[in-house]
Amino acid sequence: MDREPVKIGKAGDKYWLDRDQYYELKHFCLQYPKWKMITQGLARLETRCEHEAEIFDMLTAKMDLIDELIKKLNPDIAPFIFDGVTCGLTYNYFITNMSMPCGREEYYEEYRRFFWLLSKMR
Repeated sequence: MDREPVKIGKAGDKYWLDRDQYYELKHFCLQYPKWKMITQGLARLETRCEHEAEIFDMLTAKMDLIDELIKKLNPDIAPFIFDGVTCGLTYNYFITNMSMPCGREEYYEEYRRFFWLLSKMR
């Protein structure tokens, strides 16, 4: 079955990813709020069993990866990219409800760059 590529750039573009790879990375990032909630709960425990410690370390490493990649982006729009990739918020949301400091093209260039960097690190 041949599927249309998702609009995350065109083949040959600098930050192009195929549809399946993009969706895998997108859904990875959308788990960030859940990971944060779990790690905060585990951090409150006075003692953790080995399994809980492993889960804490694994989830913290995943969050750290996303946080480190966000730091590599344009600092003016990095917080917007973070909310976009971890909470599913869109450029239209930012432009309507927040003071977005850039245009659509610049936002989506950094958005694609984030996922491209993530694809290289995962």
